[in-house]
Amino acid sequence: MSAEVGLTDGSPLLQRCSVTDRLVRFGANAVLATALLPYVSPIVLPDMDVQLTALGTSVGILFALFFFARRTLSFRREDLLILGLGLLSLVYVSPGAAFKDLPATLRACGQIAMAFPVYFAVRNLYQYMSPRVFVGVVALYCRALFLQMWLPSIYASTFAHMLSDTRWFADEGRGPNGLCTEPSMMGNMCILFIVSLYFFHREYWKSHRNAAYFVVVASCVMLVITKSGTGAVLALVVALAALLSSRLSMVAKCAILGKSLLVTVPVAGSLGASDSRGASVLSGVASNPLWILGQYSFADRLLGLYVGLHQISSQPFGSFDVQIDPDATDRALDGDVAVHVWPDSSFRSLLSDLRALRDDNHGAGAVVERMGILGVLIILLLMFYPRGFHGKWVVRAYIVGILLNASLFISTLWLVIGCCAEFKLQSTDSDTSRRHAPSIRKGLNTKFEPSRR
Repeated sequence: MSAEVGLTDGSPLLQRCSVTDRLVRFGANAVLATALLPYVSPIVLPDMDVQLTALGTSVGILFALFFFARRTLSFRREDLLILGLGLLSLVYVSPGAAFKDLPATLRACGQIAMAFPVYFAVRNLYQYMSPRVFVGVVALYCRALFLQMWLPSIYASTFAHMLSDTRWFADEGRGPNGLCTEPSMMGNMCILFIVSLYFFHREYWKSHRNAAYFVVVASCVMLVITKSGTGAVLALVVALAALLSSRLSMVAKCAILGKSLLVTVPVAGSLGASDSRGASVLSGVASNPLWILGQYSFADRLLGLYVGLHQISSQPFGSFDVQIDPDATDRALDGDVAVHVWPDSSFRSLLSDLRALRDDNHGAGAVVERMGILGVLIILLLMFYPRGFHGKWVVRAYIVGILLNASLFISTLWLVIGCCAEFKLQSTDSDTSRRHAPSIRKGLNTKFEPSRR
């Protein structure tokens, strides 16, 4: 019994399929572009670094797909886990703290729940996302960065009004911020562009090497221009993870690592006199890797997580509060571990005083402080999603950097997790198809032709 296909170019069914296909691809690339631009918004919320553009775009696209292309959407166990973690984090707070400051509660407790639409849209639309759009976003970052350096007036009229703030302090050794609110965030984006080659349409980059070279070279140039100390440290960690997870032999890995240290340590040590924040950080790390812990910007990012881990012994299920507890901070900084990590008592006092000026915490540190052991479990589960492909530890190293440096609401985190979840699923389906291909071909005619009437 032959299959009959009676479609012509003018067929209404074919036209509907074409319109639906365009809608799906447009939605996929809109989600991709806005997820890669977490700080840019046509309507800026002045009190927030991370804007709501990716969330609004994802929700709108998901509604459109639900009504016009429902078959493109699927709900899997991985999605249920993320949604469950988001809802658990949302309600895991004492009622008194929740109603006392509702906006702070949403910022601290609702990050994963609010970010779920971004993850869900990315996971469902990953296969329709265009690497060319990805390259275009990288080029847009380059253009904005060079405009800010060379033509600041044009940059201000074109891009600056779409950011909540622009923190470029040249006299402090910090470079331009481009399409982010500050250079450290720009440094994180540069590393993301390179790390994405591991999980975002890997086959495309193998057949389009010039595009891959552009992404890598442009990201490295932007990282140098931004002079980001955070970006420089994260680049070292990610590069080390890439070397250790490579398919080279252990002897080759040790040889490359040894040669790199012989070259980079003297060079980095000579950068101490540079006015670049990134160069001075590399110089300090070259002289003593633990030097980084004594720098306020890095210590402040680590402190929230450290306080949360320290109080697990006395509050294993967390504080149930969204507000920073100065007493808990002081107890943590007076502990034996803190004394060894930050031996200078005046520096510890500075950390405590500056943290007490804030109302609420955010990011991974806030989750661990509020939820204790459950908060640690949530972070570990997020690290579980990059799996089943070469380079997963490189991606995990980058996720650690995001968790320490940014809010859990940031769309780039959920872009990474959503792409990794779907990439793993497609790889598994592909392997299964290859294993069963001989038996399938025996029972099916794989050549499908329209019948002739």
